[in-house]
Amino acid sequence: MIQTDAAINPGNSGGPLVNLSGEVVGVSTAVIPYAQGIGFAIPANRVKKAIEDFIQYGRVVKPWLG
Repeated sequence: MIQTDAAINPGNSGGPLVNLSGEVVGVSTAVIPYAQGIGFAIPANRVKKAIEDFIQYGRVVKPWLG
């Protein structure tokens, strides 16, 4: 997870989180209410891997034990 102070409001999760160069570095997912605008994003490389897995396997492949 990426912690950010970028404005993430209810209804706009799923939008891109970009750096100062305009590169997408993550996808906004959550905000902590009443926490002075602290938000979280999934890193872009993890999103890319999930999409590739979904296309190839029809699901997201995650490691597990047991």
